[in-house]
Order: sequence, then C-alpha cells, then structure tokens
Amino acid sequence: MSEAIPVSLIDTVMLAGVLPGLVASSNNPDALTVTPLLHGGGESAGVFRVSGNAQDQEGDNAWSIILKVLAAASPQESDRWNFAQREYHAYGSAVLREAEGVAMPRCLGRVRRPDGSTWLWLEDVADDGDWPLSRYQLAAYHLGRFNGDFAQTRAGSSEPWLSRRWLRGWLEEAGPSIARLQELRDDPIIQPVYSDADAVLHLWSERDRRLNLLEGFPQTLCHLDVHRRNMISRPHDAGDQTLLIDWAFVGMAALGEELAALVSATIAYGDVQVGDIGELESTVFQGYLAGLRDAGYRANPEQVWAAYSLAASLRLPVGAVRLVLPLLMEPSLHEREQQQHDRPLAELFARWEAMNGHLIALGDSVAT
Repeated sequence: MSEAIPVSLIDTVMLAGVLPGLVASSNNPDALTVTPLLHGGGESAGVFRVSGNAQDQEGDNAWSIILKVLAAASPQESDRWNFAQREYHAYGSAVLREAEGVAMPRCLGRVRRPDGSTWLWLEDVADDGDWPLSRYQLAAYHLGRFNGDFAQTRAGSSEPWLSRRWLRGWLEEAGPSIARLQELRDDPIIQPVYSDADAVLHLWSERDRRLNLLEGFPQTLCHLDVHRRNMISRPHDAGDQTLLIDWAFVGMAALGEELAALVSATIAYGDVQVGDIGELESTVFQGYLAGLRDAGYRANPEQVWAAYSLAASLRLPVGAVRLVLPLLMEPSLHEREQQQHDRPLAELFARWEAMNGHLIALGDSVAT
C-alpha cells in the first residue's frame, strides 16, 4: 500500500460504509492498494485511487474508488476563490446533483476527520480517449443547459459556500508574481512565454475595469474549472452525458465565463492543439448558445462572447503568471511539469506563448 496517506486511516468498516454489500477481502488493510493520482491542482490535499478485492454471493470482485482529501478550512473563508471545503458542500448539494445538462460522479461518502479535513469517496469513472471537436461542442451544449437553467431558477444561489467573484480572487493571487515579471520584463529567462511582457502588464493594470464589465453581465451558477481533464464522457440512453469532476471553484459567474477554462486550459494542457484554438472557440461557442436556447434562456450572443473573451484574456495570461514564472526560473521544477504534461518544456512554453497572444488580443477586441 502507498505511504501517501497512513494505512491505519483506511479500514474495512469505513469501506463497508461506502461500498455497501461488499466485504473487503481481508481485515488487513495492507491488502488494499492506494495509488496517488496526478491532478491539476484545485484545492485538494490529495487524490487517490483505492482498490482491492471484495466478496459477494458470486465470488471475488475487483473494485476501485476515488478518495479525495480536502484540507481543513474556516467557514468564514467560504466565499473565497480557493475555499478548501467547497467540494464537500458541492457533493452534498441536491441542486448540483439534479442539475440540467451536466452530471457529477456519485458521491459514496463524505467523512469529516478529527483534524478538520474531509474525505470524499467518489465513483471511479474514467475517459481516456481523445475527443474530436464535435464532442467539445456537445460538452459546451451541456454547459449551456446547466448555466441557462440556473440563470432562470436561481435555485441555491444564496448558499454561502459558493464562490463569488472567483476570477477577481484568482487574479489577486498573482500580484507578487506580476511585480516580479515587471522586474524581469527584458530578461531572456522569461522570453519563452512572456516575450511580450508589456501586454501582460498592461492587462494587469486595467484588470479592475475588465472585471467590472464582467461582473456587470448576467450571472449564473458555473463550475468554473471545466476543461478536457475535468470532463468525462459517459454513454447514456438519451445520448452521451458530460460528467464534471473537480468542483472546487463552483460559484456565481457571468454567462459565458464558463467557456474561458474550457478553451484556455484545454489548450494549455495540449488536449487540443494551439493552432486550432480559433476553431475550438467557434465550436464551443455555438454549442453553448444552443444549450442556453434549449434551456429556455434568451441570451444576447454578443454579451456572452464578450464575457468569454474578457474572462479568457485574464484567467491564464495574467492569473497563471504565478504558476509559470517559477517554472521558467527554477530548473528543479522541470521534471514534474514535463511528467504532468508528457511534453518537452520547449513545446509547452511555445504553446503557452501562442495561447496568451491569442487570448490577450481577444480580450482587447471586446474591452475597447
């Protein structure tokens, strides 16, 4: 068993509670396998696959389940962009479980630990295949149904654990790194990603104006971290479902803002080539508008496009400086990043540079 979490914390009594009808193959917890999973960040303290064998009337069965550990957090921080316990509440929310358009993995158990952390036991679902652009369009359609339905019902919008002004909070975290970028603006070390550092610094200087525009648009409930690695396609009688994982940022945001992560993070991870970013944008935008329309919400397409463009220009080109700058400056971080992305760093840097240029120009086109 992995030593990533103490073996003594997982016992057969706990597992029997989240896997009803199955009896662990041994009272010895060393019979379990715990595998740490790479994940894109979020606010979890760790994600693990717990697997083993169980017995029922038909004999031995292999099983697996996802354990997500959430760090302790004060309720007074509940509306912050990075409230660590938000997913605990999200997986207990009937509003989200019954949402139109999208689905969540089944939550098989929510456990509060003595140290204030919580454990989420989640259905193990996987979708490792490459998606054609048409599948991204379907996912965007599902997001439009989700966002459009909530924009009309407003069910649960007063929940205190939902994020509010998420993008503003995310950007403020970048402040010290932006100051460092200013100092390094002509240093060759940042050129692979920030050859036009002045464009990023200009965007930072007028972030409040753009955020004010974005926050003035119609607001709805959004997942706020939808991208290829947080989406799972599952066959269903009524057509493929889109399951969303990593609900750590869920909260109120502008109609259209949901697409910012869908495009930018999908490109940043290399799940769609950066040369196809324009086609991806057009494809998901049309799918999203169709979803809003079928949810019965009459959206202003120009306003939805403006919300997407403003959010996308800020989210990674500015907000991710605090993540990218250390990577440019610290060779010790290179191996882990290459492992996570399965690409040479030079390729990653060139992709991020091209993506930033496209998204900054996009934001400029609607912010004037």
